[in-house]
Amino acid sequence: MKQPGKNLKQQDERAEPRMPVGIGREHLAPSGPRWLRPLLLWVAIGVPIALALTGALGGGQPGRWVVQRESSDRTSRILVVETPWVIRSGNWFETRVEIVPPADVADLVVAIDDPLWRRMSIDTVLPDAEKAEYREGAFRLSFGPAKAGELRVVKFDGQIQPWGPRRLKGHYRVLDGDAAFADVAVSVTVMP
Repeated sequence: MKQPGKNLKQQDERAEPRMPVGIGREHLAPSGPRWLRPLLLWVAIGVPIALALTGALGGGQPGRWVVQRESSDRTSRILVVETPWVIRSGNWFETRVEIVPPADVADLVVAIDDPLWRRMSIDTVLPDAEKAEYREGAFRLSFGPAKAGELRVVKFDGQIQPWGPRRLKGHYRVLDGDAAFADVAVSVTVMP
């Protein structure tokens, strides 16, 4: 004798499921080349990862700008500025300025153009400046006398304040009081 409930269950398993209202067979198998979808997925995921690994989106090797002095017997560095060339908004960064004065300096001054530090907080300056002021569109930090050929290193630690993508351009200048003896143009890209 057959059991009616068992036969109904077997029939239901073999029966085609009912589609929700508004969904048809064409929605289950969209048209177009199927091979293209995985390729686009790899491109959409892989390209940003590759850019991040190269440092093009921030966090890569810092930029290095060098000013050299040519003399008859040799070439010597006067100014080296190392700072990130791409910074992510909200991230911490470090800038190193190396100075080797070509002659004795009465008052070594490092001047940073205002646009380079716009919407930033500078948390640390090492060594401490003897005097800090804002003059002629630049932040000026005085470090006192320096001897010719003596390496002086100034380190800035700061943070970019979030504000969207932008390019910061300006100059780092090294002066003896008010007379500049080295100048380098620096450009930094800020990514969101």
